[in-house]
Amino acid sequence: MKTKTNSFIADYLNHVCSHVKAKGMHAEIRLELESHLTDLFEKKISEGMDEDEAIRMAILSMGDAETVGKQLHQIHKPKLEWSLMALVVVFLGVGLCTMYGLQLTFISTMVAKQTIATAIGITVMLAITFTDYRKLQPFSWHLYGVTALVMSYMLINSTTINGRPFLDVESIKIDFVTLSPYLFIVSAAGIILSRTWQFQGIVSKLGALVFLPSALYFFSHSNSSLVIYLVGLSVLIMFANNNRQEKRWFLATNSLLCLATWLSDGYLLEKLHVWINPHEDPLGRGYIYIQSMEAIRSAGLWGNGLGAQLQTLPDITSDFKFTYVIHSLGWTGGLLIFLSIAIFTVRMAGVVRKGSDSYGKLLVVSLLTIFSISFFWPMLMTVGLLPVVGLGMPFISYSSYAVIIQLAALGLIMSVYRRKDTIPRTRRTNTT
Repeated sequence: MKTKTNSFIADYLNHVCSHVKAKGMHAEIRLELESHLTDLFEKKISEGMDEDEAIRMAILSMGDAETVGKQLHQIHKPKLEWSLMALVVVFLGVGLCTMYGLQLTFISTMVAKQTIATAIGITVMLAITFTDYRKLQPFSWHLYGVTALVMSYMLINSTTINGRPFLDVESIKIDFVTLSPYLFIVSAAGIILSRTWQFQGIVSKLGALVFLPSALYFFSHSNSSLVIYLVGLSVLIMFANNNRQEKRWFLATNSLLCLATWLSDGYLLEKLHVWINPHEDPLGRGYIYIQSMEAIRSAGLWGNGLGAQLQTLPDITSDFKFTYVIHSLGWTGGLLIFLSIAIFTVRMAGVVRKGSDSYGKLLVVSLLTIFSISFFWPMLMTVGLLPVVGLGMPFISYSSYAVIIQLAALGLIMSVYRRKDTIPRTRRTNTT
């Protein structure tokens, strides 16, 4: 087209883009609309129109610039995943209500701590949701380094509770080991896409993302956190655009480390035997399985109410919180929670399918793995389908500090979803 014709199109495109607030999409919108206008212009020219008339008719065929711009704005404006937010509010509500219903002597303090932590977590979640998650990617190595340093410091200067180290900050005990898989996996999602990662050998890659975190978890005596991280990392590596040989190395190494973790437990065979046959040791290791299943069986369809006591089962506020949910709300309540969690995981998987850039997809798929394990293992554990491990349910179990990082992780997922229509296709596979 001639300069005069291009000026008409430029004016039209400027007017359209002025109504689209997602500025990152302007270049792509211009290219697409200009291509359509050019096709229409050439068609009109072939029909015998002069250039001025052809460009005027092409623009008229495209539609009013303001109307087109507002329609494109609706398509590309940031959106919230309200269903995820609603489900998390339900989980938090169930967690707080059932804690209050326990009516233990110390429960008022726990409810207060959990309520404050939940308020902080929701604030953090909303702040992250409305922040561009891509700003975190350049700091992936920094996040990894800080997490490793804090865990190392904790091993040297820590308070041990039930054989596990806790981070002691001004007399506040923080179970940093439980929080660390979220931090390590988020940092790994960015590291895998970094340019420095592409030039490293397999040994240094395994050393950074597998052996160092595994050693920290081993000395922290946290097999469950180690397995959660290694499974999450394996899914991340499989989902990332790595070569097949690298994937095989990671999967083989992670599988061997998971196996070695379980075999390192000197009571493994005994624990598995008790899990399969809990009634052979009803007053010992089998006690917790028997009491959990009995509490579930006696619940009935509608449960015993929120004030029902269940003092025969330890860890009722954390590992076996789902047992108390069923005991108090019945099989109906337990089924509704199970279905809500299933919908929650499906909706998170939908965030991966619907788009965003490579970094956003890796973030969501890795966090989805951690959330899935953390939700479904305790549920299956309470009914005896999986062996007992020290693992609470996200948002529902008592975890005053863990709930903050869980809500922060949800904020990252929400941020990815919110920008799924604001990132140009040409930039969705770029790495830093």
